[in-house]
Amino acid sequence: LNANDYIVTARPDYSQTTPSAVSHTFTANQAADAQGWSVTVNGRQSVTLKHALNRNMNTDNYDVAPYTIRMRFRHEGEGASLYYTDVTVEQRPSIIIKPERNSDDGPILAQTNRRGAGHTAEDGYVFNNGTRSNTDQTAGRNNTNFNMYVIETSVLPTDGALASYVLGDPRSRTTEAVSGTNNGRDIVTGTTRQLENYYPAGTSEDYDNFIAPKFRIASSFGASPQMTRTNAILRCAAYQEDGYPAGRWRLPTVAEITYMARLTMDGLIPRLLGNTSNNNTTNYWSNSGYVSVGNGNNTADPVPYHTNGGNSTYNVRCVYDEWYWEDTTYEKATKTVFTWGDQPREEVRKN
Repeated sequence: LNANDYIVTARPDYSQTTPSAVSHTFTANQAADAQGWSVTVNGRQSVTLKHALNRNMNTDNYDVAPYTIRMRFRHEGEGASLYYTDVTVEQRPSIIIKPERNSDDGPILAQTNRRGAGHTAEDGYVFNNGTRSNTDQTAGRNNTNFNMYVIETSVLPTDGALASYVLGDPRSRTTEAVSGTNNGRDIVTGTTRQLENYYPAGTSEDYDNFIAPKFRIASSFGASPQMTRTNAILRCAAYQEDGYPAGRWRLPTVAEITYMARLTMDGLIPRLLGNTSNNNTTNYWSNSGYVSVGNGNNTADPVPYHTNGGNSTYNVRCVYDEWYWEDTTYEKATKTVFTWGDQPREEVRKN
């Protein structure tokens, strides 16, 4: 091991579009510490790495991104520059947050130009029931974060607001007919059809506490007017963003909405629910009704209401079951073509 052979990538800031990373170089043959890492070279016998993760969601700055340390072991003496092995060690926390920018690279237009018919540069490769649509930035909306956020969780906390939640599949075990869907391309055959095999979020309260192990949150390109619960279910069922096809998005569960709100309150993701203009609440449709989420500096826990809402109109933020669809044979569609990606469970195949 020679000098400058240790590089640690510090905890990235995943609240921004481009994660930042800080590298530290350690001097060889001695103990070193940076960003909480302890690296000890034990002669020619071994290298010891120590680093404690903060998994406690009741504290500030708990870890939500992997750490990596890269080491190069060189041959000593003649030929040292020719003979070496690179070793990378990754330490993954129980919660990993990653932004994915919608790949539409057109300019973000002024708010007064964000509405109207036809395609504009800020559509963000978003389709709503077969139509590529404008971002609806009506008065009072100030959520303009055009990242989708992927939340991956391997272990939930055992105390606090999320202690009663469980990791699992929030979707119904049976398909559900959703009326009003338009024709689109079938992701497998390329033929034209409507929605056929949709598994929505389970609508009973039994599903309230489920959090998908890895789910994707729609970006602000999917902003919409307030709508009834029936229309909210249709919107998510027929929503497509950046090639993540329609027929796979759904309403979030009560737990997933609470989870998003908590991560925002802790400063780990930008505000995706509610707004910053006041300290009141904003209602979002969930699997079994709707959830009131605090705006601005309102730190009160979200409150679920188990009702179909009747003719009430509330907000909707769709989510995608990344844990289920990633690495499947038909994982993504062409981002400029509206495509139905729904499949019977028994026909979904991993690559």
